[in-house]
Amino acid sequence: MTSTTPDTQLLKTSLRINAAGTLTFVCLLLLFPQQIAAYMGEFNGIYLTALGIGLALFVIAVLCISEKAEISLPAAKTIAVLDSLWVVSSIILIAINPTWLNGLGLLMVGLVALIVAVFAVLEFMGIQRARFPNR
Repeated sequence: MTSTTPDTQLLKTSLRINAAGTLTFVCLLLLFPQQIAAYMGEFNGIYLTALGIGLALFVIAVLCISEKAEISLPAAKTIAVLDSLWVVSSIILIAINPTWLNGLGLLMVGLVALIVAVFAVLEFMGIQRARFPNR
């Protein structure tokens, strides 16, 4: 007899790790915006504060989705798509190579994008596993 119960363990774990990693990033952005901005280039740290606030809301949404007993696959897919959009927008930013970002800033953007890409891949894999538990 085969089970048709969705296997959401990978998805839940991926979302929880995403939330924890993003929360770490949020703390850094909110505690040290001016210092991080100075390392990355020449722009006002208020932009990083705003980014940190927005990402804090993202963390809350990810935790709400991941901690439900029955995970919503459309909601999880939305998170994975948002992560993918982060990666694409980071690639575009690096390609544009704005004058206000220095080499270290571009490297930091790229490293964060790489980490987020890993989250997105694991989330999409988790969604696939939950949709088709016998594969």
